[in-house]
Amino acid sequence: MHSITKPFFAVVLLHGLGAPQNELAVIANKLRATFGNAVLIIQPSCRVRQRSVYLTTQKQAEKVLAYIQDKFIQYQTSKTLPVVLIGYSHGGVVAMLLGERYSDNLNINGIIAINAPLKGVALLKRNPKEIKEFMSEAKASFQCIGYQSSWLYKTVVVNGMVSLLLPYLQPSFRFTFPFCGLKDLHPESSCIETVGNFLHNGAYGIPILIIASYQDDFRKLFDIRQPIEQYTETMIQLNQIYSRYITGNHFQKHDTLLSLSSQLCRNYVTEYAIHDSSDGPNNTAMAPYTINCTNIKSKIYQDLIHAHNLIAINPFLFVAYGERVIHAHQVLTDLISFIKECTCLPV
Repeated sequence: MHSITKPFFAVVLLHGLGAPQNELAVIANKLRATFGNAVLIIQPSCRVRQRSVYLTTQKQAEKVLAYIQDKFIQYQTSKTLPVVLIGYSHGGVVAMLLGERYSDNLNINGIIAINAPLKGVALLKRNPKEIKEFMSEAKASFQCIGYQSSWLYKTVVVNGMVSLLLPYLQPSFRFTFPFCGLKDLHPESSCIETVGNFLHNGAYGIPILIIASYQDDFRKLFDIRQPIEQYTETMIQLNQIYSRYITGNHFQKHDTLLSLSSQLCRNYVTEYAIHDSSDGPNNTAMAPYTINCTNIKSKIYQDLIHAHNLIAINPFLFVAYGERVIHAHQVLTDLISFIKECTCLPV
């Protein structure tokens, strides 16, 4: 494989909202180590940082398409070079739009969405009253994880500013507001509707792997400052309050930012829908979306988080423990296996 001088296929890595170009560097390194010169790794710079926040997701998809085509010219590769799209978080939504809108322009052999808000970000539906209620209810629990009351005040102020923006993020708001990429992640946006229709209608037969994870127990994420007998009930309460805050349901599983159901593009995921798999530790698998839609598969991973900071509370509040999904060995292994399958490389 490493003796190949020209790429056999390309992998496009699409970072999350507001993230740098190299956010998926761990995946890029794994691809290089596995495929060598056989893979052309493309990490678009056209939607980095604030651009992904204020540009519409459709405009970002257009720019990514142009970026890919320019890279093909630069590396003198064929326009029909097989392409695998890998999108993390918001990048997964961009990947789905590329599949939905530009499958005639690119030879898309596969799409991988990693912890992507395929049904939108439920947090964007919260109103100012709900935000204040959450802060009030969670105050005692925050202290258990060492989140000081002075920080809580700052969080309320920050979230107060965010709450002022919430009406502008509603899909029905009639004026243009410079957070179009974020606005597209509202569960009721036309962007999310397009992604849902694309997947539930079979995605044109394109092989798709949807990766989702959950870690909804704060006891596994922080150093607890109180004796076990004193904090257990408080932390269980925090888990439920926080889950309701970011998912709309006390008992919905999530990855600290996105509900499991949104990651899987489903309305709701019950405990009974998650079953053990022999694929490896901390890994479960789910059936395809429909009986006649075998090209779309899902994998769920336990105890993997979206990011090391709790963006829904405060971007500067970091967990003490927890493995990020894009760094997990089992996830990287499964990515490689899927890529080999959809590009017809030896497994």
